[in-house]
Amino acid sequence: MADRNLLGVVALSVTAALTLTACGEDTKADTKAVAASATASVAPTTRLEQLAPAEIAVKSRLAMMKLKSFRIKGTAAVGGKEMTLDLRVAGKGNCLGTFGVEGGTGQIRWYGGYTYMTGNSKWWHAFVGEEEGVAPQQVDAFVRWLNGRWLKKPAGSTGADKAFPFCDTATLFRKSTSGTRLTRSADIEVNSTRGITLAGSDGATTRTLVVAAEGEPYYLRESIEGGEVPQLFEYSGFNKPVPLGPPPIVNTIDATQLQG
Repeated sequence: MADRNLLGVVALSVTAALTLTACGEDTKADTKAVAASATASVAPTTRLEQLAPAEIAVKSRLAMMKLKSFRIKGTAAVGGKEMTLDLRVAGKGNCLGTFGVEGGTGQIRWYGGYTYMTGNSKWWHAFVGEEEGVAPQQVDAFVRWLNGRWLKKPAGSTGADKAFPFCDTATLFRKSTSGTRLTRSADIEVNSTRGITLAGSDGATTRTLVVAAEGEPYYLRESIEGGEVPQLFEYSGFNKPVPLGPPPIVNTIDATQLQG
């Protein structure tokens, strides 16, 4: 019953924003960025400000893929409604975070090959939703039973897991095949860090990416405008420790034991 795709919808929304980093990338831009990194020890590193927008996008995407950990926090659109998220990622297959939607709050963990979820009643109702052929009274009873407990499933066993990219940086920061052209606008500050602003449009939707102008060109902020709900994501906690681990066993329900 908890195999709903709420997280999958969020993932698709966020992944759409992330593809901006690869918009306008081409083979020449990729080659130049890699070559610049390879020759950094024998020649001064090219200043990020001097690169073309597509080259900046390549360098920032590659920098994010090399991170051991990071944090992403913001708002996403789910069925025309706003959903908040706060996630910390620590390598492939390990991450944790919180979500909020319509007064419901939930926690999610991916660790040791398993997905763990918990939340309040409103969260579970939003996540479980209305299953075909299941009476509302049954859904209510199931949600009451889950209250205060963690639901455990093998990672990748649900539609939500398969569509949710946050624990796999290779998927999260994959190169896009979009031909969207990037342009650069005025630099801004994000949490006291100067950032270079890149923007690209796809129809009525405009996606904006801000990357650090100094040091490693990590993502600082992304936004999407033109959809049903404006979306905004901020990045921080680069290479900082993430408190990973499973929830208490006494409060954990193995979902595989509920099947059959």
